[in-house]
Amino acid sequence: MEKIITVQHQKLPWQSYAPKHDPSIISYATGKSPESYGPPKVRSKDLMHSDKARVVVAEWDPWHSEPTHSHPTDEYMFIFEGSATLNGQKLEAGGFFFIAKDTMYDLQAGPQGMKFFRVTV
Repeated sequence: MEKIITVQHQKLPWQSYAPKHDPSIISYATGKSPESYGPPKVRSKDLMHSDKARVVVAEWDPWHSEPTHSHPTDEYMFIFEGSATLNGQKLEAGGFFFIAKDTMYDLQAGPQGMKFFRVTV
């Protein structure tokens, strides 16, 4: 049986990012809780969320950063506006990156912030 899902993201509400120090979701290299890094400056919309995959559109304010951490899923990210630095490598709008599950990385938005798609599987 085939299935098609369509979404108009403009009709979806923005959700504020609320980091949770849950080892089953995210693992921080420093052992510090996310709250110790200051208030989050991120918002996102779930375009699709199932037991197999999650597709999100997100916006980060300028210079927002996430400390070194990993996820138990593979991640695919495409920056469509702004820029970011991933483990010291700068990526501009149009940049794509893949992060294999359990890979430690840090990510920081650039001076204009960033808007991106994120798919986890």
